[in-house]
Amino acid sequence: MDTTSVRCLVNSISRFIHLVSCQAIKVAPVEKDYRNMVIVLKLLKPLLDDVIECEIPSDDILCKECEELDMLVNEAREFMENWCPKMSKIHRFIEENLNDTLLGISANGGEAAISL
Repeated sequence: MDTTSVRCLVNSISRFIHLVSCQAIKVAPVEKDYRNMVIVLKLLKPLLDDVIECEIPSDDILCKECEELDMLVNEAREFMENWCPKMSKIHRFIEENLNDTLLGISANGGEAAISL
């Protein structure tokens, strides 16, 4: 059995768990989601280790699913590595201004009040 995709996934999971556990910044916009992902991945990792260790027969579907999950875990890790606290502030500013604009539109009966 080829366990390459499972081994890659286990490696990606380990790297992701390590990154989340070492994060000093606790204000990431999706920190709670990342912590929940770690909980699920910590449950999945021993099962994948067993697949590798016991050489459980796999099929194309298992390999494909492992490859897709590996890609998603790596994307989440890269997002977390590249995340900048200033981006959160910019996003919050834009969101607040958008909300204020939408509230202004609804207060005017659906008509946009544009001031120059």
